[in-house]
Amino acid sequence: MRHRSRNQRSNLRTAAPGGILAVCLLAGAVGAQPSSPAACEDAAPGLPELLGPGAVLLLGEMHGTNESPRFFAEAVCQALARDLGVTVGLEIPRDESARLDAYLASAGDAAAEAELLAGPIWRRKTQDGRSSLAMLELLRELRVLQAKDLPLHIVLIDDPSQPARRDVAMAQSVETAVAARPEDLVLVLTGNIHNRLTRGMPWDETYTPMGLLLRQALTGRGVVSLNVAHRGGEAWLCLSGEPCAVQRIGGRAERDEGVVLFEEPRGDGSEERPYDGVYNVGKLTASRPAVTPPLEDG
Repeated sequence: MRHRSRNQRSNLRTAAPGGILAVCLLAGAVGAQPSSPAACEDAAPGLPELLGPGAVLLLGEMHGTNESPRFFAEAVCQALARDLGVTVGLEIPRDESARLDAYLASAGDAAAEAELLAGPIWRRKTQDGRSSLAMLELLRELRVLQAKDLPLHIVLIDDPSQPARRDVAMAQSVETAVAARPEDLVLVLTGNIHNRLTRGMPWDETYTPMGLLLRQALTGRGVVSLNVAHRGGEAWLCLSGEPCAVQRIGGRAERDEGVVLFEEPRGDGSEERPYDGVYNVGKLTASRPAVTPPLEDG
């Protein structure tokens, strides 16, 4: 998205070894003509095949890392480079929409960013990765793309005011976005519980995730849901009974980058898979809150 020197791009690769570099570079200088296509890094293997008009791609992340927001940014860039209209859905409260719209329409200066970060999600006492520096960087990159007059639309889909109906609310927000721009590719980034395709979790056997609701509602739309796969590393996590902090985690990935779709049906005849596949991001690095210390309870 923003131009970076060769040394800067090399440093980013070093910071996230094995991970896909999801920083898009726009063709031309800042003053390039409107509607210039996006010029991105090389696409992750297997990703271009999932980018098509009218498709819905759900990417699940572990909140609090750099790698998933970068991969998501690259998916947006790749789609725009293919002349697709793109609608982006983010797991940020819809109440933040006015602040985000103002920021996206701004020049991205310090004052505009400060106004964005005055929103409640960035200033909660308990800061999970939905308000991380990596998420702020994703919004910065989306602002740059939208400023190029590319066919990009961003919607916020979360409604935490209804905890028992969050997934229903998120699914309805995505459905509304699909209806508004039916030819767009819809890319949605949420925590990897929400984009599951199967009902039930250990703490609630009746839990119905957003992904399953969308698969049921958008038949014929080609809804594809991917979970993040990684080789472990660090993440900013909020564990029960502990303060949020950088935590080391283990992991396993089939390869360092790219998309792997599962074979259907399962060879062992077991129940339906919770995802259609995975996107590999290599080693994880933690992304801390964008605003520290937090200023409000939450």
